[in-house]
Amino acid sequence: MVQLSSSLETELNQFAEMEQLADNASYIIPNTPEKHLVEYSKEDTHYLTIKNANEIAGFIILVVDENSNSAEFRRIVVSQKGLGIGQKAMKLMEQFVATRLKASRVWLDVFEENARGKHIYEKMGYKTFKTDESNGRTLIFMDKDMSVTNKG
Repeated sequence: MVQLSSSLETELNQFAEMEQLADNASYIIPNTPEKHLVEYSKEDTHYLTIKNANEIAGFIILVVDENSNSAEFRRIVVSQKGLGIGQKAMKLMEQFVATRLKASRVWLDVFEENARGKHIYEKMGYKTFKTDESNGRTLIFMDKDMSVTNKG
């Protein structure tokens, strides 16, 4: 069973290690444990630990922008791919955003070559709203209206 909980500072080193795994590092810009600690300490940033069968299976980083009533879905890293853990965690994250953070919109960016990520985000109802370049790579920006998603 997939569960989400607020992350503990003691989990940050494990998160940094997960980011270094080959099937994760090519789709994100990995952080050092020190960078995670800086981000974790920010008031507008929420780290959520993904657990599967009570074992840490990944994490999510959210950043709240109260001015726009939105949450940036900054990062999801899952250590075991192809088991549906990430999708289940995203559904729980969306519930967290709507109920705990009271945000009406979630947005994210994904590198164009991350076909798995793009497919999952589209499958879960995220829509492209712009593209940009980052260090010679195309970055796709997607969002989802949580006020519609979480009614009924």
